[in-house]
Amino acid sequence: MTWQITGPYSRMGGEGLRLFDVALPPETGDQTVRWRDLTISNRAEKPWMLDLESLFGEARMRAAYARTWIYSERTQSANLELGVDDPVKVWLNDQIVHLHNIPTSSALVEDQVGISLTEGWNLLVLKIVQTDGPWEFSVKLHKPNGEALEGVRFDAAYGEKVQTEQIYNEAGGNWVQLFNGKDLSGWRQTGDAVFTVEDGNLVGTQTTGKGGDLFTESEWDNFELRVLYRIVWSANSGFWFRAEGSQGYQFDVLKWKQPVGYSGTLYMPGKMFLTANLNEALEKRDGWNEARVRAKGDELSLWLNGVKVGECQESTFPKGTFGIQVHPGDEFKGMKVIVKKMEVRRLGNQSK
Repeated sequence: MTWQITGPYSRMGGEGLRLFDVALPPETGDQTVRWRDLTISNRAEKPWMLDLESLFGEARMRAAYARTWIYSERTQSANLELGVDDPVKVWLNDQIVHLHNIPTSSALVEDQVGISLTEGWNLLVLKIVQTDGPWEFSVKLHKPNGEALEGVRFDAAYGEKVQTEQIYNEAGGNWVQLFNGKDLSGWRQTGDAVFTVEDGNLVGTQTTGKGGDLFTESEWDNFELRVLYRIVWSANSGFWFRAEGSQGYQFDVLKWKQPVGYSGTLYMPGKMFLTANLNEALEKRDGWNEARVRAKGDELSLWLNGVKVGECQESTFPKGTFGIQVHPGDEFKGMKVIVKKMEVRRLGNQSK
């Protein structure tokens, strides 16, 4: 029941069953593809079925992709049982292991596929084409004799975590602490919000309806930024980077309705959201969260709690300061942004 999904996809001249053979972006290695966690719908009549139609709507002639990672303690044979509505194509570790290009109604077990899990992590990907009726799937994994597999576990976000760690390891620079845990040395304030240091944390508070910002005195161009924070809601806050005065980019911390965006959304004044995180569940509303930003040239990437939530190319601001925002507005009175750690390290040639 642990999956990430992307879609829906359609293409002129490749509708219906023909989409089955069209190599859509998730099949071509397109790095702009955005995956998100599949929200489980509790359906009493078919609790094992994962419903795509409830997410993507009732339109026909489209395709979606689902993926998860399977860890196996050893190399072992397994049976993959599929119940899918409609056609499905299955890859294991980038190799096609199953093709079923016939519209069918879903069942608990419809197709059985013999596979071999390698020792370590295995990537399982499904392409599910919608032609008519429900749009749903189920997957079951067990030994060839029907018994439960041993020494396996699942993590739909494993690939994103590995990619994140690879990027961080490539940075090469030492982490520099932007906040010393004692006072606001190296920072300058604008506006009417209150910024203090409490119990070793940097705290920004809004009590009058008026907001404000706290900016570093140093400037950076290519970097990795890491912020450990928590929020007292309701709130609208964020972490500026490459800021020039009141302009720049911001890792938003918010819950926004129009357009929809949750914490991890990338904001730029004048352009609104450059990328939007649509998965509200990624943020711990009552706990500590980790925001990460990677900026190298015009490539901007954002992570929230280890999951990539945004990626784009934007070159308006090549360098600037870091900052913490406390947004104005009576609806945000009482909000607090609490920062335990804010640190940065260089990428490539660095200006400070």
